[in-house]
Amino acid sequence: MELPVKNMQTAPLVPYEDALRITQSLVDDIANATPMLRVLDAGCGTQNYLRFDRKVHVTGIDISAAQLDKNPELSERIVGDLQTYELPATAYDVVVCWDVLEHLKDPRSALIRIANAVAPGGILVVGSPNPSSLKGLVTRLTPYRFHVWVYRRFFNNDRGGNPFPTYMRPEGGVQCVTAVGAARGLSAEVLVYWESMMQIHLRHRLRVPDGAWNAAKALVRIVSAGRLDLVRTDFICVMRRDLDQQ
Repeated sequence: MELPVKNMQTAPLVPYEDALRITQSLVDDIANATPMLRVLDAGCGTQNYLRFDRKVHVTGIDISAAQLDKNPELSERIVGDLQTYELPATAYDVVVCWDVLEHLKDPRSALIRIANAVAPGGILVVGSPNPSSLKGLVTRLTPYRFHVWVYRRFFNNDRGGNPFPTYMRPEGGVQCVTAVGAARGLSAEVLVYWESMMQIHLRHRLRVPDGAWNAAKALVRIVSAGRLDLVRTDFICVMRRDLDQQ
């Protein structure tokens, strides 16, 4: 599959499976060329989104020791806050930060730290909800109790539990991700958007007609003067550090 363009204005909207496949192919290329892959899963929680089939040392950092203990794919565990924890510079071939930035009050500080941790020739993979989507705006402007209600009502009836607090700061969006990376010697390799499975599930469950959905997409773009998008709810941005940069 041809890699998507890097420009934010022309970055494609793809199915989630394709976004994951594109990212996985870049990780596999690095793994195939590296005898012992050093991976940092930043805010890893209980699972890894990418596969590491070859010899690999995966360091997971999370604010919750309980979450770390439930993740069986980690070689090393660090209990720490990405917003303040000082990671070793240029120490990891692959740094993954997936579904994390939206939960941070200061995502820019976390981005600075994880960008600095990327080794020469390595990549930073950021997968996150898009604060510049309508979903992101609604999340940012509504209280946590509303998030809990939506989660229980539409997505979690049979399991119980609550979502993590979500702040959806604009600093967790594509513009800040690419700006912070560029300031630290990382260049954009891939940028793609997709519509979240949760949103797709919700509109199917509510039986939103295709005509009404298409009209809503156009209306949101017009009313927001192109600043908000109804469908591009999530993104993956992959950035690489040149081999000659320390």
